[in-house]
Amino acid sequence: MFHWQRPLLLAPGVALAAAVALGAAPPASACGWWGDAEAVAARASAGAEAPSPAATAFQAAAAVPGGGYALAVFGTGAVLPFGDVADGEDVAADPAGLGFEVVADLTPSPEEAADHRRRIGATMRHVHLGTEAEVPSPEAVAAFAALVAEAEARPVLVYAQQAETLGTMWALRLIADGTARDEAIQAARGLGLDAAAEGALWWHLRNGLLKDAF
Repeated sequence: MFHWQRPLLLAPGVALAAAVALGAAPPASACGWWGDAEAVAARASAGAEAPSPAATAFQAAAAVPGGGYALAVFGTGAVLPFGDVADGEDVAADPAGLGFEVVADLTPSPEEAADHRRRIGATMRHVHLGTEAEVPSPEAVAAFAALVAEAEARPVLVYAQQAETLGTMWALRLIADGTARDEAIQAARGLGLDAAAEGALWWHLRNGLLKDAF
C-alpha cells in the first residue's frame, strides 16, 4: 500500500505537512492509470541528451513509481513534486485517496488519456491537457491556469509522462498570470524544464506563437 500525505498550507515559512492514504492498485495494472511505464519508456528511447544535475534531482523527486512524473498544486500557488508529499512506501493507484479532486493529465495521446479517465471513473474530475506538440496550446495553458486558480478549494494533481512537460506547462502558467518570462522560466527549471524544452519554449514565445494564451 502506497501512502500520500495531504499537505497543509501553514503560515509563511512553515513547511507543508502531509496526511492522506491511497487505495490499492486495480487488478488491471500494477498501478492503475497512475504511471505509464511502457509509454514513458518508448518516448525515452528516442535518445535525448543526459539531463542536468538539477533536472535529475527533480526527476527523482517527482517520479511516479509506475512511470511518469507528477506535481501537486495547492492554494496560494504552492507546488510540490510527487516525492515531497509522499511517504515513499508503495505504488499509488487512486489519486482520489490523496484528497485531490482534479487531475490535470498532460499525457500526449488522447487514447491513453481516455484510458486514464476510464480508470479514474467518477471519483475525480479528469482534465486532459496533453499534446504531441513541443509546447501546450494557448487553450491548454488557459485551461491549466484556470485549474490552478481553483486549487485553493480543489488541490490539483498534475501528471505527465515526461518531466519537461511539467516544467513547460508551469512556466506558461506563470507567464499567463503575469510573471516576467525570465522569472517564470527560472522557476520552471526547478520543476522539470530542461535545456531542450526551454529552447523550444523561448522560440515559441519570441515568435508570438503563444500570444493567445496571455
